[in-house]
Formats: sequence, C-alpha cells, structure tokens
Amino acid sequence: MFALQPTTLKALIVGYLIALPALLQAQGIMVFEREIHDFGVVAAGTIVTYEFGFVNKGNAPIQLLAVEPSCGCTSTDWTREPVPVGKTGFVRLSFNTNGYEGAFAKSVLLKSNAREPIKILFIKGLLTERAYNTATAEGIAVEGAIQEAPFNNTKPKLDFSRMLFSRNMVGLTPYER
Repeated sequence: MFALQPTTLKALIVGYLIALPALLQAQGIMVFEREIHDFGVVAAGTIVTYEFGFVNKGNAPIQLLAVEPSCGCTSTDWTREPVPVGKTGFVRLSFNTNGYEGAFAKSVLLKSNAREPIKILFIKGLLTERAYNTATAEGIAVEGAIQEAPFNNTKPKLDFSRMLFSRNMVGLTPYER
C-alpha cells in the first residue's frame, strides 16, 4: 500500500488550495461592441436586422446556452459553437415591423456560461409610414414626414407633428444614412 509522508500530504493540500481559485475562475467574459442599437427612423412594414458582435476576453470558451427574444416578432441567430478565448461571436436580431407603428424597443435575453451568465441586448427605433426628408437648421438635422405634394407642382409640406432632431445626421443626405 502507498503511504504519504506528512510533508508530502501538506504540500499536496497547499498546492490544491492555491490552484483551486484559479480553476474556479476559468470563465469567459463577453465584451460587446454595444448592447443597444438604435435604428433611428424606419419605414413601417420592413424587416430591420442588427448583428451584435462580442469578443471573449476571458480565460475559457463561451457557450451561448439560450437566446430568447422578447416577442415573436423578433427572430434571432447566434454563434452556436463555443467561442474560444480571444475570438469573436455574434447575436443577430431581426424585427418584423409589419403591423407596428410609432416607437419600438425590443430585447433579447442571453444565457451563457460566461462570468456574467445573463445579458440583455436591445434594439429600438421609430416607425413611420413614409420616407423622411432631412433639412439642416443651425447645425441640427431636422427630420419630418413629407406629405405628398399636390399635382400643381408646389413643394411638399413638412409635417411638423412628427419631428425628430439629431446631431448625428448633420450634413447627411437621406442616401448617406
């Protein structure tokens, strides 16, 4: 029979106690580029999609165990394989705006084996019936729904009841957004 010397046994126990915290802390850390995405103004009846990217900055692979959207109007796709340390993964959300109007905010709940096992990502925006026109006033982009022009070649009128102000759109035409 094999017998351990008291000093050998003490050395094994001390070594185990020193290594145990490091073994217990071997976890992935999901670092997202962003956790909220704002689509801005979106035409109603379209499907909008955004892909959230993340990097595993931990010391163990990350496995996304569940990806649960807040409602049936939002579909998801994600990295199904474990994400190794230093590598990237994604969670893609697609929201079908058909049947919705006005402001929207949707979320997805992520469950993983990462250090933070629960994470929530958000998408939001404002749905409109028509395309928007951009005009700049004093360094602030002003957006509003355009009403159709009458047939007598007059300029269309700006509908001021549905205005959105944004500093992010200064100088951009509708085609550059």
